[in-house]
Amino acid sequence: MVITAITRARPLATPPGEVPSPVNPRSGCTFHTRCPLAESRCERERPALRDDGKGRRSVACHLA
Repeated sequence: MVITAITRARPLATPPGEVPSPVNPRSGCTFHTRCPLAESRCERERPALRDDGKGRRSVACHLA
C-alpha cells in the first residue's frame, strides 16, 4: 500500500477581518466582525448551539 500526500487544488480561503480573541471574547457572536452575513443581532446576542436539523452537526448561528 502506497500512501501519498494530499494536495489541494486551491489554497484555503481566510476570512477577512480581525481574529477573535479567546482571552477577551466579543459580545454576541464571536465571528460577527468576520462574517459576510452578520446582522445587528449577531453583535448583540450570542447564538445558541443547536442541531442543524439533519442530525449531522451542531451549529451556533442565528442564520443557520
